[in-house]
Amino acid sequence: MRRIRSRMTLTAWMTRGLKRWMRSARALLASVMVVIVLLLASRFPLAASAAETSSPSTSHMPHVAAAHAYAIEYQTGRILLDQDGNEPAGIASMTKLITLYLTYKAVAQGKLTWSTKVHVSDYSYQVATNPLTTSADMSRREFTVSDLVNAAMLPSANSAAISLAERIGGSEPKFVDLMRAQVRAWGITDARIYNASGLNNSFLGSHIYPGSSSKAENALSAKDMAIVAWHLIHDYPSILTISKKTQASFGGKTISTTNHMLPGEEAAYPGVDGLKTGTTDEAGACFTATALVKGMRVIAVVQKADKADADPLARFKAMKTLFDYCYQAYRMVIVVSRGKQYKGSTVAVQDGQERSVIAVADRDWTLCLSTEQRAVFRKVSLGDAEGSNRLRRMGLPVFRPRTSPVSAPVRKNQILGVLTIEDDGSSPSSSGKGRVSAQGAYLDLQEGKTISLVAQKEVKKTPGFWERVGDGIRNGWNSFRRTVVSWFRR
Repeated sequence: MRRIRSRMTLTAWMTRGLKRWMRSARALLASVMVVIVLLLASRFPLAASAAETSSPSTSHMPHVAAAHAYAIEYQTGRILLDQDGNEPAGIASMTKLITLYLTYKAVAQGKLTWSTKVHVSDYSYQVATNPLTTSADMSRREFTVSDLVNAAMLPSANSAAISLAERIGGSEPKFVDLMRAQVRAWGITDARIYNASGLNNSFLGSHIYPGSSSKAENALSAKDMAIVAWHLIHDYPSILTISKKTQASFGGKTISTTNHMLPGEEAAYPGVDGLKTGTTDEAGACFTATALVKGMRVIAVVQKADKADADPLARFKAMKTLFDYCYQAYRMVIVVSRGKQYKGSTVAVQDGQERSVIAVADRDWTLCLSTEQRAVFRKVSLGDAEGSNRLRRMGLPVFRPRTSPVSAPVRKNQILGVLTIEDDGSSPSSSGKGRVSAQGAYLDLQEGKTISLVAQKEVKKTPGFWERVGDGIRNGWNSFRRTVVSWFRR
C-alpha cells in the first residue's frame, strides 16, 4: 500500500509539474509573439491612420483637365499645385475680380457708398443689349453700387462692370489705368489688361483702350489670378457674402450665379463660397474658385478647361479634380503652440546660473503640410542626428538661434531666434515644366514663414570672482550686524 501511495504521489507531482511547465511555456510563447509583432510594427509602419494611407503623395499629382491650373493655401500662401500656371492666358470675366477689388477700395476710401446711384451710360447699355454677351436687364439706367456688384459677380454682367468702371475712373480707359497700377502693386508684371469686363475688344466698338488692338483681350497667368483672388478675400472678406449667393434681386428681377459649384448647384462641392467664372472664345472656359474645408481655405484657378465646348460643366469638373487633390494631400497642422518648445529647441547660455534656456514660441503657428511632411514631422526632432537638415530638406520649420551661446543675463521672453521655413523655391508641378516637390514653395503674400522663439524663463548671470568676494563681505557684515542687534535686545 505504501508503494502504491508513493507511486500515486509521484504521478500527481509529475502531473502538476507538467501542467505548470505547459502554462509557463504558453506564457513564454505569447510574450515572444508580442515582441515579434512590436518589432514588425516598428520596422514596417503600415499606416498611422486611415486618413494618411488614403492621402495621395504630392509626387503623384493629378493632371487637371485644363491648359493651366494653379492652387494655393490662403493662410500661408503655400503653392499646392502648379500646372503651367505662370503662362499668361485669357481670363475673360475673371477680370471682374480686379474691377470689384477697386470698387471695394473706392468704398473703403469714402469715394462711394454702397447706396451711391450709378448712371448706366449709352455705351454700357449698348453692351447690355448685345445678345452675345452676358448681362442683366439694365433698362432702368440707374442702379446702386451694391446692385451693380451683385450683377457683376453673379450673372457676370459686363455692363455692370463697365458702369462701375466709368463711375470710379471717370471713363473705362482711365479705370484700366487703375487696374494696371493695382496689379503692379501686387507684383504682377506680365498682365495684359484692356477693359473692366473681360470682353474681347471686338465687342466694345470705339470704346477700346487707346492704342490697343480691336481683337485684344485681357490675359493673366493662373498664378496671377490666384494672387488677385487672395488680395480680394484678404482685404475685403465681405466679398464672400456676395460670391456665395446663388441668386439675388436686380432691378426687380432675379439674377442667378454662373458658379455651379455653390451649394444646391449641379456641380456643388463642399465648402465652395466663391468666386468667378469667365468665358470667351479665346480664353475658353475659366474659373477662379475658393473653398473652406476643415479650416483650410484653398484658392484655385483653371484656364481653358478641356472639352468645354461639349461639356458645360468641364471647368467645374477640372476644379473638382484640383480641390480633391488639395484637400486629400494637404492638412493644416499646428506645428507649435504659444509658450511651447519646438522639438527640443534650446539655446546654450554663457556665464549663466543655468547652462541652457528653453526657447518657446511667441504665438501659435499653423502650417499647411503635405502627407510626406506630416510623416517626417512626427518622427524628427532637433536632437536627432541630422534632424535639422532633414526638416529643412522637407520644407519644415527649423530653429535658427540669433547667437549660440547667448550671454547671461537672459530675460524672460527675450527673443532667442526664429523658427523658419527655408524653402528651395521649387513649385509643385504636374505639367512636367517644373520640379515636383514634396515641400513646395510659397507666394510672398504675407509674413507666414517665420515666427520668433523666446526665452521660457529668466536666467541670471553667474557672479564673477570679485562679485563673489563682495557678496561674501556683505553677507558676513549682515550676519555680524544681526548678531550684535540681537545682543542688545536681550
